[in-house]
Amino acid sequence: MTGSLGWLFAAVLFFIGIHIVPSSMLRGAITAKIGEGAYSGIFSLLSALGLAWAIWAYSAMPPAETFFWDAGAVGRYIALILMVIAFVLLVCALTIRNPTGVGGEKVLRREDAAHGIVRVTRHPLMWGFGLWGIAHILNNSDPASLVLFGGMTFLALVGTVLMDAKKRTKLGEDWTRFEAQTSNLPFAAIAAGRNRLSLGEIGWWRLALGVVLYMVVLHFHTTLFGAYPLP
Repeated sequence: MTGSLGWLFAAVLFFIGIHIVPSSMLRGAITAKIGEGAYSGIFSLLSALGLAWAIWAYSAMPPAETFFWDAGAVGRYIALILMVIAFVLLVCALTIRNPTGVGGEKVLRREDAAHGIVRVTRHPLMWGFGLWGIAHILNNSDPASLVLFGGMTFLALVGTVLMDAKKRTKLGEDWTRFEAQTSNLPFAAIAAGRNRLSLGEIGWWRLALGVVLYMVVLHFHTTLFGAYPLP
């Protein structure tokens, strides 16, 4: 079973499944039984195990023989651009209090809830992972890579829709007001004139840190992951 596409698919499906649960009605039923603290602990453990399983299953796959497309140098250039944006989004997401995050209800009540990177997208973390997945799908068209990166991309982007639906139901008018000022799709609210871009609010240090981390990972990519990322 190890080293098979079915094993990898099972790992990715497990990882997706445990992340879909928090966005469904099952979470309320589970937390009512075991409590929020126990649920968070079990969820974190299962997430770590699921991710480790998916990485292990992918690394155990034999060298690919089938490729569905070859994006060539163009695909790699596109991926380099997408990954810069992804790193900036991830840095921003991990260094701000976001109304879409855990405990974000307090932030949602503030006048400036739609602030900084949230002006670009209300889901910077999920879109960071989504762009990472898209960049890797573009340049890795073998079945194993499509299962892993496709599954992670699906989880990230569908997760934004599920999170929005959950917040809309739970938070009512506070969320409706915030949702009207922001967008799920990056830059959509800005393009529609419902918000504006402010690099100063995002923080120049966040932009710089995202680029620096991107350069570090790019430099060590072949050593860490065994794949040369440059055209």
